[in-house]
Amino acid sequence: MFKDIFLSLTDDKNQSEILDLLAQKRELKASEIAKQINRPRTVIYRDLDKLTQKKLLVKNQSKGKITTYKIIHPEKIVDYYEKKEEELKREKKNYLKNLPDIISAYSLASPRPKIKYFEDREGFKKILWDTLETKNEILTFSDSQVIRKHYALVKINNEYKKERIKRKIKKRIIVPKGAKKYFKKLNEFTKIKALDEDFFAFNSSVQIYDGKVSFQSIEKGKAIGVLIEDKNIFRMMKLLFEVTWGKL
Repeated sequence: MFKDIFLSLTDDKNQSEILDLLAQKRELKASEIAKQINRPRTVIYRDLDKLTQKKLLVKNQSKGKITTYKIIHPEKIVDYYEKKEEELKREKKNYLKNLPDIISAYSLASPRPKIKYFEDREGFKKILWDTLETKNEILTFSDSQVIRKHYALVKINNEYKKERIKRKIKKRIIVPKGAKKYFKKLNEFTKIKALDEDFFAFNSSVQIYDGKVSFQSIEKGKAIGVLIEDKNIFRMMKLLFEVTWGKL
């Protein structure tokens, strides 16, 4: 009678038949339910437990008596729908939060580059920390002078440097000449070369590593990042870096 309605509630044919039966009979034993809807008892017990956990059924256990099952009042089922709607909203919110990563993963199935976008301080940190997964050398164009103007980004960058050195990851960096003063204390994992300011007129940094290229742009304190995973773009940027490095 109400199977289709209950099916939209449970997404399970057997469970909808149990609810439909109990909506008409009020209260039955598991054996009676199994007999009337023609299902094995093992299946019935499993579904009765699930419906009880969902609080759509009430399990009546009296000492010395056989356990019976009763459907909750139909008006209370409205509360279950409302609860389900709230759960769907949370799931949707979580899905939308992870949608950029899902799209990026989906793009791997095609020859198009895998691209991720990042914003603000957390994005700045996330795009930097991705380079820490490499086992190889990182090549970087960096306008350190721009980063130095923003305390929050400086703090993140300092944490990143400590972690990179801790992991013994080597890095070669090309900076504008005016920024070379910030690299007085170098170590075996960091090499620096400087480029004339006239050739470095951009508020950005580029990280080249592991078949990936990340671009970070900083404007008025706001950081925007793009991470591209593509072997051809990686090769082109690596070649550009090596040619520039060789001429300095």
